[in-house]
Amino acid sequence: MLGTAVLFTSPGSRNRRAHNHAGAMFTPESLTASLRGYVHILLTFATNWQYLGAIAVGTLIGVLARREDGGIPRPDRRASLVLGFGVLALLFSGYVCTVITHPVFGSSVATSNRLWNDYLFLLLLVLVGAGGLLGNMLVRRYRSGTRPMAVTAALLCVAVTVVLAVSLRDLGSDMQARGKAWDRQDRTMRNKAAAGVTVLPYKPLVISKMTEPFGNNGKRSWPAACVATYYHVSEITDRSRGT
Repeated sequence: MLGTAVLFTSPGSRNRRAHNHAGAMFTPESLTASLRGYVHILLTFATNWQYLGAIAVGTLIGVLARREDGGIPRPDRRASLVLGFGVLALLFSGYVCTVITHPVFGSSVATSNRLWNDYLFLLLLVLVGAGGLLGNMLVRRYRSGTRPMAVTAALLCVAVTVVLAVSLRDLGSDMQARGKAWDRQDRTMRNKAAAGVTVLPYKPLVISKMTEPFGNNGKRSWPAACVATYYHVSEITDRSRGT
């Protein structure tokens, strides 16, 4: 709730709501559209297999955890209640964040994954907690199979980590190349703006899912307006398309 309050009252959020005339976020139409977007987000979570890594980490902890006397600990009766409360808190906070951001971002609130960071950490905690309870339950039921369960959970952790590491293998060099290209373009645009040019050509430097002007086949217009404001010019054009 504290994070939601910070998000709602932040200067950036207030400015975007004012710029987009997005004050009516609690109308039935806006709440319904936010719910549709949030369901899409939840489906994305549910079909993203990398989150199995968090469950695997929790399962490994649950399988290997022991009391001081070497016995298998038995979770507190309130553990399931705490986990259930965590799930409800996740669902509620995620929907509230979607309600707050939907009037500004519209349907793209379901695909702008940077907006989900407000509650992703809570999701990871819930998944690790669920994995911990699962691992503890398995080891108490199948005491003789502790080692295979631990090995399986550890291998899943390693597999997810390796896949993520491979996917990020070239990110450093790509970001370095993008940074150098951005610096060159920035110097050129600053010089032209200082010379009195009011319409500047801009070449999108796309990498991964970073937001760039003229994205989504030119449908994403607001980044171009931000860049034009940054260089104090009236407009920027898409240099990669010759416009």
